[in-house]
Amino acid sequence: NKDDFDRIRKQVETDPYMKTLYTRIYNYSVEMLAEPVLKYEIPDGKRLLSVCNEATNRITWLAMAYQISGESRFADRAVEEMLNVCAFSDWHPDHYLDVAQMAYGVGIGYDWLYHDMSASQRSTIATAVYNHAINTCNGKGFWSSEGNWNVWCNGGLTVAAFALYESYPAACSNYLSRAVTGVQTSLNA
Repeated sequence: NKDDFDRIRKQVETDPYMKTLYTRIYNYSVEMLAEPVLKYEIPDGKRLLSVCNEATNRITWLAMAYQISGESRFADRAVEEMLNVCAFSDWHPDHYLDVAQMAYGVGIGYDWLYHDMSASQRSTIATAVYNHAINTCNGKGFWSSEGNWNVWCNGGLTVAAFALYESYPAACSNYLSRAVTGVQTSLNA
């Protein structure tokens, strides 16, 4: 929230570690401004995960750079990245870790940049996250997994569900209730 970003902004000025970390985030974000948006590709024939990981990095670090620097070019590019991945036909539900990773990254970006997007952009992103993530999780194997897929998939979708709650309260509430119970399978193991 605003208080957290204010605190971090102050720490960047006073804490050498935070200054180094933020400088890396800032420099990465500047580099991303010149990169083309990501393409939907499954390089190993099995996973979209490398694209999802890169999208998450771009969205979260660009949004963080914007929140700390106030430079709108970072927010604009993060929104462009979110709109781009939200235009994908899907987030590869055959390998559900891909969906969870993308839901996590877009959920963070949606939350951190909510007031910097137009109503149309928010609607487009919320609809895509709902369609690609929240609405696709039923019957997926992660629910019964005792491994990290359960925790990671529930975690990524939980971030997205919290971000979208105002737009899809019934579906997000249903998912969140199920996630609290479902993640116990993995935590107990």
